[in-house]
Amino acid sequence: VSILGAKGLPSDSYVSLAAHSQRIIRRSDSNKPFHFGSSVHEPGVLKLEVLASLGCARVIWRQAEGKYTLKLPGDMEVTLGLADALATGTPGEADAATSAPAARKTAQCLAHHRYLDEHKLTEYLQAMVKALLEEKPAEPYRWMVDQLLSWSGGGGGAPGGGAPGG
Repeated sequence: VSILGAKGLPSDSYVSLAAHSQRIIRRSDSNKPFHFGSSVHEPGVLKLEVLASLGCARVIWRQAEGKYTLKLPGDMEVTLGLADALATGTPGEADAATSAPAARKTAQCLAHHRYLDEHKLTEYLQAMVKALLEEKPAEPYRWMVDQLLSWSGGGGGAPGGGAPGG
């Protein structure tokens, strides 16, 4: 689905299209099409909304903090309070967040992190991407494969014994 033209929309507005339980939001001046997969061709409702931006605020999210207050810049008095239910111990939300499916997902994430840490994969892949961006090879996928294949094995450490490209 593509928007063929729009007149009278503020330059900082957003267009939201929803179809078959999928929602995509883009800036109104974006020329990118909205990709919904094959389900958009089936009969159903296509909902279009135009959203205006009231402002933007950023916060450094820290796991231990739990509560934040953000004030949007501008003429309007808009303040938003955010809270992490797990960090603040808010009843209800914290119980729902620690339900069985969430607990399984958390355990799975912890297992994945342990695996990545054990094999130093995160550091290696970050170093490989950094080296890739510095070298900018003509064939980036081939370059990455060569980096991985250059490792002769053993020890369980990072391939090549250190940073890629080095």
